[in-house]
Amino acid sequence: MKTNQWDVEKYIHNADFVVTQLGKDLLSLVPKADRGMKALDLGCGDGRLSSQLKALGYKVTAIDSDPAMVASARKAGLDAYRESADALSFTGEFDIVFTNAVLHWVENKEAVVKGVQEALKPGGLFIGECGGFQCVDSISKALKTAMKEIAGLEWHSPWSFVTDTWFSDLLQANGFS
Repeated sequence: MKTNQWDVEKYIHNADFVVTQLGKDLLSLVPKADRGMKALDLGCGDGRLSSQLKALGYKVTAIDSDPAMVASARKAGLDAYRESADALSFTGEFDIVFTNAVLHWVENKEAVVKGVQEALKPGGLFIGECGGFQCVDSISKALKTAMKEIAGLEWHSPWSFVTDTWFSDLLQANGFS
């Protein structure tokens, strides 16, 4: 399983906006759960958004590829597991699959979308966001140049940013509307 190594405290300190700002906006799209509804938080991070899904009434399963993030989510009282977004093991279990700021970290988006479709119950919702095409292009180019010139190292971006049209076509090809 491909994973990045995360430090939960550094993530909270340096990237809190991903949860408190981006996550808040995304959560506003999630309907309040009816009794017994289940949600999968795909790339749960430290578990704060999973906890908010739980507060909306969902029985939440939280997954992340990073052991430290899974441990943090478990510490928050969540049902959390280490699993890769592009190798989901669920079939027809969830009313909602939710993902915030994860998909641009996953190279094989086709496998993610197929896995999400398989994980959802018929009529289920896929609610998510990720960085868009050329999101950090100037930063990536500058970092690649600096790494080469200063340290003689090759830098390869850990991110994969696609266009909205590309992703929309992928979703539609896999039965989403």
